[in-house]
Amino acid sequence: MIARRSLNAAICFLLFIFFASSTFSQQAAPATSTTSKLLELKIPAPSLKGNLLGDATEQPIYVYLPPGYQSSTTKRFPTLYLLHGFISTSKVWVDGSYQGFNIQSSMDELIKTGRVREMIVVVANGFNAYGGSFYTNSPVTGNWEDFIVRDLISNIDANYRTIAHPESRGIAGHSMGGYGAMMLAMKHPELFSAVYALSPCCMVMENDMSEANAAWPHILSLTSRDQLKEQPQ
Repeated sequence: MIARRSLNAAICFLLFIFFASSTFSQQAAPATSTTSKLLELKIPAPSLKGNLLGDATEQPIYVYLPPGYQSSTTKRFPTLYLLHGFISTSKVWVDGSYQGFNIQSSMDELIKTGRVREMIVVVANGFNAYGGSFYTNSPVTGNWEDFIVRDLISNIDANYRTIAHPESRGIAGHSMGGYGAMMLAMKHPELFSAVYALSPCCMVMENDMSEANAAWPHILSLTSRDQLKEQPQ
């Protein structure tokens, strides 16, 4: 329970930072409707076409639509993109497997109590045949960075009433997703105006990428990708 409260507090802090700019400085107001929606979808991912691992060019996502989205057909909303960690999938943010966290119930509560304004939350997938793409372009695993910044964002802006400006987009993530959020926000300030990383991995890579990391001899001894399925960590 303490861990879940801490996670909710971290998400609340992210949302506070997201809306602290002048564009969103007005006080949050309670939602005008009582029904939110959580959509489970698959979207085209042309950026992953031709990847050598055979990962699908259609990727699963979740889209949280706040209560007010249903009550107004003209109002537009800011968007938060949420990235999961290594050996996880997008489901980790919606099924309670990450410290009991559920994006829909948490967002509903934050909006209901007026602690944040209404927004769209997009839960992206970064799981691949190696257990995690690190949301990074690769000639082997495919262009996962491009999937987020091109395929995913364009799909969301085209199909939902977003405010399609960097001042109205934030990105966050945990572990591998925290690394992805930091990396994508720094490389694409034309897309994101706020970033928050929960326990981000890989911030100090020097020793990890040298012989000082005992994992390298083990990796070099592997003869098949299938061997990673036994102990992917």
